[in-house]
Amino acid sequence: MKCLAALLLLVPLVLSEVCEPGSKWKEDCNTCFCTENGLAACTLRACHTTRIGLPRRNECVPNTVWKEECNTCFCTLKGWAACTRMACPKTKRALPRRDCVPGTTWKAECNNCVCTETGRAVCTLRACQPALFEPLVRGWK
Repeated sequence: MKCLAALLLLVPLVLSEVCEPGSKWKEDCNTCFCTENGLAACTLRACHTTRIGLPRRNECVPNTVWKEECNTCFCTLKGWAACTRMACPKTKRALPRRDCVPGTTWKAECNNCVCTETGRAVCTLRACQPALFEPLVRGWK
């Protein structure tokens, strides 16, 4: 998770929020700034937080605890559900199965892949940004 958080720190997200050009602020553990066009851009760091999410009424059995992906949820005595809101890392990589020549390497989106001695493809599990953010990512310092 630490590796994912460090990787996401470098990937800005452009928001549709209008702001004062040149201004900077924090959103949880992320840093935001306002572009010269007046659009907000924030890093996409996976924040380690135990902040409780918005409660959901009458969706659970009172006093129960359960997991939703990597988050922990609990139910109050009145039947209100609340969960932590942590960014959960990917656990599986949806890459097409392919035969490969042992020792070869290639890119799959933002991930690096290598072919093992047995001809099996193995890739990193980085959370990739959509292509529309690539120009902004390249210019990020």
